[in-house]
Order: sequence, then structure tokens, then C-alpha cells
Amino acid sequence: LLFNSKTVIDRSWRFDSKALFECIRESGTKLKNSPFLVANRDLSWNNIGIVNIDRRVLQIADWGSFGVAYRGYDEGRLFTRLCLNLELQGEYIKALNAYVDIDSKADREFMISFWRIAAIRSYREIYLILNGRYDHLVKSEDFKNQFIRSFEHMIGTSIDRLTNLF
Repeated sequence: LLFNSKTVIDRSWRFDSKALFECIRESGTKLKNSPFLVANRDLSWNNIGIVNIDRRVLQIADWGSFGVAYRGYDEGRLFTRLCLNLELQGEYIKALNAYVDIDSKADREFMISFWRIAAIRSYREIYLILNGRYDHLVKSEDFKNQFIRSFEHMIGTSIDRLTNLF
């Protein structure tokens, strides 16, 4: 995905992907011995819901892309869906940090996978925006630029966080 879309993004949008590529390569090295677990791999806000607020029962539908991935994959994917809402991103990270023990090897791998997916998915979304995937939603050039910049911000944050985890 990264290598195939690089020329499209570079041609359409001035974006320095060198740091991203290095970070993804390094994160892959860090995760190479990590176990794969069951993952939805297509988790979005549209296919999850709380069905019992008192007991906080979460229901997930749409297992069409079911497979295996590193822990943190689904959470990173959901995080990219918050691209235009920095306040909710902050709340999401705060909740995630309450759940994660960064001194634990498994939780460190979880966070590496989480930030890795946030970066890759954000890069993918820039590619899709530039190739017209969201033309029916993006009505102005200003909004399109804001949408892309939000993903650039997420990539930058992901690179910073990943670098700190190495």
C-alpha cells in the first residue's frame, strides 16, 4: 500500500513520506515475533455499538474482513476514523492509556501496532482522497485540504509515538 500509493501522493500533495516509511519498517521489525490474534480488520464506528449501557456490553457486527492481525490493529483503525475531531482523539488516547501498561512487553507491542496502523491507514486515506474516493462527501477544496492535513497530523503524531516506543 505505502509503496504503490507513494507516487500518487507525492505527485498530488507535497508530503514527505521518508520518516513514515522508516518508522513503518522499524515497527515491522519490532513486531516480527509478536503473535497474531483474531481481528475484525474492518472495524469502524458503523459496525459496533453498546447494547447494554449498564453492563457496557459491546456488540460488533460485520465480520466480512475477519482475519488475524497484531493486537492494536482494530483500535488503530478506529482511531483514524476520528481524523477531524482532535478532542475525541484525545479522549480516545486517554481511555487507551488507562488500559495499557507500557512497561508490559505485550502492551508495548499493542501500542506499536496501534500507532503503526494509525499511520498506515492515514496514509491510505490521503491516497483515497486524492483519487476521488470521497468526492461525494468533499464539496470544497478547503475541506479537502483540511481532511488531508488531519491525516498528515495523525501520521506525524504516529511517527512521534512510534519513535518513543522504540
